[in-house]
Amino acid sequence: THNFDQVIWHEIAHSYAIELSKGRVPRWFTEGLSEWESEVADPSWARESASLLYEARRHDKLRKLSELELAFLRAESPIMMEVAYSTAAWAMRYLGTTYGRPKIVAMLKGYAQGKSTEELFVEILGKDMPTVEAEFSAWFDAELDRKLSGWRPDPNAKDDPRLQSFMAALTAAGNGEAKKAKELLDKLVAGDGDGFQPRMGLGALSEQLGDPAAAKVHYEKAAAFDLESVEPLMALAKLAREQGDVAAELDLLEKVLAIDAMSFEVPIRMMVMAAALGDKRFAVAVDRMQSIAPLHPTALAGAALQVHRTAKGKDKARAKALLDESMTTALRPDATLDVVVMAALAAQEMGDPRVKDLAPRALESKELPDRARKLLEKAK
Repeated sequence: THNFDQVIWHEIAHSYAIELSKGRVPRWFTEGLSEWESEVADPSWARESASLLYEARRHDKLRKLSELELAFLRAESPIMMEVAYSTAAWAMRYLGTTYGRPKIVAMLKGYAQGKSTEELFVEILGKDMPTVEAEFSAWFDAELDRKLSGWRPDPNAKDDPRLQSFMAALTAAGNGEAKKAKELLDKLVAGDGDGFQPRMGLGALSEQLGDPAAAKVHYEKAAAFDLESVEPLMALAKLAREQGDVAAELDLLEKVLAIDAMSFEVPIRMMVMAAALGDKRFAVAVDRMQSIAPLHPTALAGAALQVHRTAKGKDKARAKALLDESMTTALRPDATLDVVVMAALAAQEMGDPRVKDLAPRALESKELPDRARKLLEKAK
């Protein structure tokens, strides 16, 4: 999926960069600038790609700051083009946060005069390219190591005993030998092989062996090894959901939302659960859904309820129109539970009589919080 707000913001940043530079801005600069402007507007829009950049660094595939234009012009594969975009995003994050937007704008105007990046660094930043390049590289390495820590398997390191143990654990797990796989991974993390992937494996194996408490510990450790990954957070949210801890699940989904601006499943789940709990994060989830899938029937029902809560005058009619549109799907016998529950909760609060048609089906949800269940029990 795409976040339309992020895409629009990104493209608007391109327009001002091209206008101020009279079309002479280097590609790495304008692409990186658009990414930086996006993340300033909303940190969840940041193009991080730390794992990708980590692997590129490990295999000596990163371009220097002075070579970033070549990274775009001579990308040897789609993956390397993504590396180019991500490196440019990190470069402009560094330049923007270190020197400030006014100097970035001054550089754009300098490009319009036909000046090179090297000339503009000296003129505007007061440093030559080798100096800025070295400072950026030091910052880049420190940031990458802050976001990603622990042992990370390298498929090319065939002689690494840690990789051999890890692959043996994967083979055992694939053969249905969960206990053996867990023993191998336990030994690995107890030594010098502790890291994101072994911990995620241990989390999954602990779940499989019926130990959710141990799984929780492993997923939490995995999250600490990779500050960018939503995978352990989603696993923890699933555990919370299975244990009926909706409040904890919401907390975790909120963390995912702060990292991943493109996910469809997370905001829709968060919206329905927040509505069911009467949680203030409902508005945040509705806003995110409006950026990703505004015409989805669940999103329409959520938007209807949000407009109803804040409506004045004619907006009441808009709230009803949104709910009506959602109902064309919600009232169908094949409607999914997320649509039915969200539409039922919206109808209940808005005083819409169609709640009587939806409430019995919404109450079939085993995950419905007590608060929502009581409201819909009264309405049916």
